[in-house]
Amino acid sequence: MIKSEFETVYPHGHITSGGSVSNIEACWSSYWVKFIPVAIKNALLNENDLIDSKNLLITLVDCKTNKLLIECTNWELSNLNSDLSVKLPYQISLQCNLPIENVYEIIKRYHLCSLGTFQFFEENQINKPIYLIPASAHYCFKKAVCLLGLGSANIKQIKIEPNGRMNINEVKMIIKNCIENQIPIINIISILGSTQEYAVDNIDEIISIRNQVRIDFNFNFEMHVDGAFGGYSLSCIRDNFQLKNPLDDQLLFPNNIENEDINKNEIDSFDPELIISSYVKKQLHACKFVDSITLDGHKSGYLPFSNSTICNRNSKYKDILTLTPVYVDDGKKNIPKCGVFGIEGSRPGHPSIAGYLTHSIIRPSKIGYGKLLKRSILNSKLFYISLLIRFDGNNCNNIKVVTIGNNPSRDVLNYLKKEIIDSNTGKIKSLHEIVSNKTLLQILSNYGADLNGVCFGFNFISPSTGELNNDYQKYQELNKMIIDRFDFSRGPDADLVFAHTFLNNSYGNEFISNFIETNELKINIRTYNKISIPLLRSSTMSPFISETSEGSYINIILDLLLKEITGFLFSIGNL
Repeated sequence: MIKSEFETVYPHGHITSGGSVSNIEACWSSYWVKFIPVAIKNALLNENDLIDSKNLLITLVDCKTNKLLIECTNWELSNLNSDLSVKLPYQISLQCNLPIENVYEIIKRYHLCSLGTFQFFEENQINKPIYLIPASAHYCFKKAVCLLGLGSANIKQIKIEPNGRMNINEVKMIIKNCIENQIPIINIISILGSTQEYAVDNIDEIISIRNQVRIDFNFNFEMHVDGAFGGYSLSCIRDNFQLKNPLDDQLLFPNNIENEDINKNEIDSFDPELIISSYVKKQLHACKFVDSITLDGHKSGYLPFSNSTICNRNSKYKDILTLTPVYVDDGKKNIPKCGVFGIEGSRPGHPSIAGYLTHSIIRPSKIGYGKLLKRSILNSKLFYISLLIRFDGNNCNNIKVVTIGNNPSRDVLNYLKKEIIDSNTGKIKSLHEIVSNKTLLQILSNYGADLNGVCFGFNFISPSTGELNNDYQKYQELNKMIIDRFDFSRGPDADLVFAHTFLNNSYGNEFISNFIETNELKINIRTYNKISIPLLRSSTMSPFISETSEGSYINIILDLLLKEITGFLFSIGNL
């Protein structure tokens, strides 16, 4: 049974109370797993119980160099493939005829989980390891590194590009420096739907980089995807599947798929992949190659409970985290309680039940969540394009929208206007009419944010010059008034709520410069570290805002924005 177990990689996931906890657990597990081989080397050199494994032969991460484990340097052992790292204790268990829990008990005597961070790195002469995160990452990752005792100085924050995605060239430079100076990288975190920009990082490129440095330099790092916001968009590329009862492997609701074709309409029937850009589809398909991913049911899973999941590609990650005897399972049955290898101990059962029940009825596939999220993403794209059309600075209102995302050219925008806006009413056409044009959907998928959200602000045409305002202070004044008008603090009196954010120097000069130049604002580059550019944020969660009895609700939002912004401009003397 043990032989079969250690030769096979099973995935594992469990529920946590939120995305922050899931992300912290991912940082924790990749940190402890990375240094298992170093602990094993010291155990083999010092423990008589493991003498039968003293000549244990391993293959380095380049997949071609074979060495005795005890002859490897700590640098080589810190860069093994993580699948091998968590498999080694099982090999030792077989060779030494010891229960796996006994093997782990011995290994942990030499691991940082027992010795602590300072003693472990000092005794093994290993440089302090680092994590790489994009500037768009959630603050929970800084919490994670502080909680792990490494300190926030050991997070390297990657600047982001004008489209809101991680700057891959900077990633390459940091990796090169780490290889040259033997600095371990524990994890490179990518974002699948950033909180502010709704952007998706270049997951496929980071995988490609990792594959190359493994071969060329015997260098390795883990990859985690923070899909707390956007992870459920994987449903848009997943084919339909049957769901089994975890207790007896019997199919649950076996007729769900067979009855799927009943009462279909044009909106339900279009393939969700049509409204997902080719770039984002690449990243979604690349997720199967990462080591862990966070998914939040209480965000794009539409669950009204605190519900997040941390999914590990290899279930053995949890062994080193377990603070009770290690439990060997076959990946299918008798899974131990999550409290022994997770951050949280006792927890309520309703988030798990809610998640399982919801997924039983609304599958995380094209026919389930795919139906909901394709609408939300489409609505977001329609809102984005409608903002560009209504507030283009030349539409008799002197208001110019500023956005973060992929803007279409003038010719493409004219095409989209023709296909989306009714020429007689000036309103958005019916959703049925829009989705019947598959070419339109494919073109539309490439513009706006990567996922279902819009990050935007407003500038204005100066009445005295007829030119776009280039006074940063006036831009700030206008947008702070808009933010206050639509802030959630208005409570029950709020007719429309937008979240907001502020762009600052953490994004990097390339991002800030591009934003400033695109929107013709004049700001001295030497003051960038003091800059705080206000923007509105809109997460388009409702699948049905374009299907009301009076047409698209986006029309009402645009009219209200026009009315309020016009009033603000009059009040500050700019109209």
